[in-house]
Amino acid sequence: GRRRSWLVLSQSLVILGLIGMGFCDPHLFRQFC
Repeated sequence: GRRRSWLVLSQSLVILGLIGMGFCDPHLFRQFC
């Protein structure tokens, strides 16, 4: 359903944020560092 796709989308955004903090590239992930 639509709710599940929103859940997957939000989880993907969180995972991308964690990956960004892991790499901590100052040019791409300035807001996460």
